[in-house]
Amino acid sequence: MKISKTLLLAICCLSQFSVMDASAESNIKGAVLNIPTKMEKDVNVAIGTDDTARQNSISGRNLDLTGIVINKNESDPNVNAAIGSGSTANQDSIVIGGKVRGGAMNINKTKKKLNVAIGKDSTANQATIRSLDTDVNGVLSNMSKSDKALNVAIGNKAAADQASINAEGSKVNGVILNTVNVPTQLNVGIGNDIQAAQGATILKNSQLNGAAVNTLSSDKAINASIGSQVEANQATIRMEDSRMDGALINTTSGNNLINVGIGNKVKANQAATVMKNSRATGAIVNTSISKTSVNAAIGNKVEADQVSTRMENSRLTGAIINTGAGNNLINVGIGNKVKAGQASTVMQDSQLTGAAVNTVAGDNAINAGIGNEVSAQQGSTRMEQSKITGAVVNTAAGQNV
Repeated sequence: MKISKTLLLAICCLSQFSVMDASAESNIKGAVLNIPTKMEKDVNVAIGTDDTARQNSISGRNLDLTGIVINKNESDPNVNAAIGSGSTANQDSIVIGGKVRGGAMNINKTKKKLNVAIGKDSTANQATIRSLDTDVNGVLSNMSKSDKALNVAIGNKAAADQASINAEGSKVNGVILNTVNVPTQLNVGIGNDIQAAQGATILKNSQLNGAAVNTLSSDKAINASIGSQVEANQATIRMEDSRMDGALINTTSGNNLINVGIGNKVKANQAATVMKNSRATGAIVNTSISKTSVNAAIGNKVEADQVSTRMENSRLTGAIINTGAGNNLINVGIGNKVKAGQASTVMQDSQLTGAAVNTVAGDNAINAGIGNEVSAQQGSTRMEQSKITGAVVNTAAGQNV
């Protein structure tokens, strides 16, 4: 589909189908709108081999868009599932590729959300913006609000993204905003080579010139990675093989945060900012305020980071500001070559020119490392084969710390 010399394209969808599914080159000037009527029991399922199911979503590849994409949904409850080999299920999401001059806005308000990817190479996107090989000049904004949210990826090479922004192979000149307000949420990755992201901003093989702001508010948030080479990111900004000039700001607030990594080569990140094989100029600000925070890494070569900033094989010119506050902090690492970091700043094979400021305040803090080559860090700043030119400030305050 090729659309040229179009001054305005405004489409209002009143059905359960996607507004736009453009795989060929599409030239659009104006706006793409998807605002369906409110529906009860919104269910989207892809079952089988290489099946695709789209519901209340906008999907456009090879775009040449000047304007804005808006997708809004208020149906309840929302169920999205991709089951089978190579299956894809998109619900209440925006998937874009190409050139976008303007931005994309995704708004989702429901009481209950369930997003599931089961099987080999299955992908389930719910209340999410995915930018694939896209050149964006403007804003990517994703807003998700609900009472309960469950995100699950099970199997081999399955991926489940819920209430997240995922930029892969993309360049963004502007701002990335991901805002999530869910009292109770659970994010789980189980199996082999699994990716589960909830309330997160992920940059992979991408470049950001501007700012990424990720904000999550929750009463109870549970993040779990179980299996082999499983990665679960909740309330996290993660950069991998990427470059940033500007700021990364990650803020998490809630009463109870639980982060668990169990198995072999598993990574569980909660209320954290992670840089891997990346370069950045500017500021990284990671802040978490919670009543109780529990972080556990159990198994072989498991990494669990909670309320922490981690740099691995990366370089930053600017500042790292990591702040954690709460009444109860529990951090445990058990097994072989396990790393558990809580309310900490960790640098490995990295370089910082500027300042690293790590602050933690709490009444009760428990930190334990058990096993072989186990590293359990709580309220600390650690450098491993790294270099810093500037200042390091680490402050811990409270009772029983």
